[in-house]
Amino acid sequence: MTEEELVKKWLAQELSEEEQQRFDALKDSEDFKRIVSAAQNFAKPTSETPYTFKEFKDKASVQRPKTNLWYLRIASILVLAFSIYMLWFYPSSIVKEAKFAENESFSLPDNSEVVLNAGSRLTFNEDAWPDQRILELDGEAYFSVTSGKTFSVQTKMGTITVVGTQFNVAFRNSFLEVTCYEGKVRVEFDEFSKILNPGERVVKLFDEVRLQNVDDISPDWRDGMSKFDNVPFNMVCDELERQFNVDLQLEDIDESRKFNGAFPNNNLENALSAITKPMNLGFTIRSNRVVIHAEHN
Repeated sequence: MTEEELVKKWLAQELSEEEQQRFDALKDSEDFKRIVSAAQNFAKPTSETPYTFKEFKDKASVQRPKTNLWYLRIASILVLAFSIYMLWFYPSSIVKEAKFAENESFSLPDNSEVVLNAGSRLTFNEDAWPDQRILELDGEAYFSVTSGKTFSVQTKMGTITVVGTQFNVAFRNSFLEVTCYEGKVRVEFDEFSKILNPGERVVKLFDEVRLQNVDDISPDWRDGMSKFDNVPFNMVCDELERQFNVDLQLEDIDESRKFNGAFPNNNLENALSAITKPMNLGFTIRSNRVVIHAEHN
C-alpha cells in the first residue's frame, strides 16, 4: 500500500490496527493530524462557489520557499489540507448514469425508486438527503417517490416538485416534458407554474408550452418504445442515437420538420424504418454509423 493510499484510508477512518501503526510512523503523520483538527475550526465560506484547486494552489504559491524539498513537503500538506477542507464543507455528490443503449434502475436513500433512460445523468447529495430531497437531472427518468419531505427534481429548464408520487421527467437541450402518473406534481419554469394531476402532462419545447392528457400508466420507454408528439426530427434522431449507441448522420434533410410516432428500442432496423417511412426518407447502415437521406438517394 502506497503512502497516498494509507493517508486516504486514514481520512476515511478505515485503517486496521497494523495500518494505523504504519500511518503513525509516517514523518508527516503529526502534521496530518493537526490539519484535521484545525479543519473543524474552519469557517464555512460565504461564497456559493468554492476556490478551484488551481486557484487555491496559486494563492498558496505566491511566495515559494527557496528549498525545493521543503517546498514540496509544504505543498503536499497544503494539498491534503485543501482536500480535507473540500470534503468537510463540500461533500461529494452521488452521480448515477445510464449509458447509451442502457437503462439504469436504483433506489434513493429514502427507498424512492428511479429508472434512468439511456444517456441520462442524475446527481444528488446523500448526506443532505434526510433534510433536502433534491436531485439534478440531465436526461430522462421515471420516479416512484416515497412519502416524506418535499421531493424536487431540478433541470436547467425548470423545477419539478412532488410529495409521494409517480412521474416522468424528460429534459433534453430545449425540451422539457413532465408527466404525472400518481399523486400531484408541481412544474415551474420561467413565469409558468402548474400542478399536474394523474394523467396530465406539460411539454415545453423552446418557447412553446403544451398541456396534454395521457392514458398511459407509465412512460413508453419503460416498455421498450420511444414515442414522440410533434417534435423536430433531429430530436427523434438524437434519441435513436442514445437508445442504440450509434452515430447517426442526416444528409439533405430538414431537421426541423415535425415528427409524430414511435420506434422500438430493441431493433435498430425496425426503429429506422419506423422514423423514416412516415417522412418519406431512406437510410443506410454502415457498421456503427447510420445515414438517413432522402428517398431518391
